[in-house]
Amino acid sequence: MKKIILLFISFLMIVSFAISAQEVNVELTIKYHGDYKPDSVYIMFYPTVEVNLGERHPKPFIQLVTSELTNSFKIDAGVYTLGVLAQGYKLLRTPIIVPNDKKNYKLEVLLNPQLIGWGGITDINQIEKVTIWGDFNNFQQPNEISLIREGNAWKLDPVPDVLEEGKCYTFYVPVAQLTACC
Repeated sequence: MKKIILLFISFLMIVSFAISAQEVNVELTIKYHGDYKPDSVYIMFYPTVEVNLGERHPKPFIQLVTSELTNSFKIDAGVYTLGVLAQGYKLLRTPIIVPNDKKNYKLEVLLNPQLIGWGGITDINQIEKVTIWGDFNNFQQPNEISLIREGNAWKLDPVPDVLEEGKCYTFYVPVAQLTACC
C-alpha cells in the first residue's frame, strides 16, 4: 500500500512539474493614450512580481525592442512584472499572471503620455527650446548651452569644451518658450 501511495505521489509531482513548465503563446498589444507614436518600444519581462522605484531591476529574461503595436512570444506560465518603455510615454511596470490553462493568452497595455517638467508637455512639437545647465554656469540661465533640434531629437553640435564626461547636467525646457497647448 505504501508503494502505491509513493508511486501516486511521484506521479502527481511529475504531472505538476509538467503543468507548471507549460509554455504559453502571449500576444501583447500596446495602445497609446496620445497622438505621438514612438519610433520603438522596449518590452521587458522580469522574474519577479514587484520592481520598486529606486531598486535595481533584476535582469529581464525577455527583452524586446520593437516598433510594432502587437507582438507575440512564448513564455512559461507564471507571475511576472511586465515593463514597457516608449519615448514620450510613462514607464509602465505592472505585475501580470500568465495562466497555465491557456495555450494562447492576450495581454493589452495602455501607455499614458509622459508629462515633461511643469508645463505638462505631451508632444515634442510643443518644445521650442532646450538648454543645458551645469557646474559651468552654477545651474542657472546665464551661459546656458542651447541644443539644436533634428527631427524628434535635440543634439549638441558641436559639443562645447565646458562639458565633461561623467559630470551631471540639467536639461532645461523653459515653460515660457512652449508652444500653446490647445
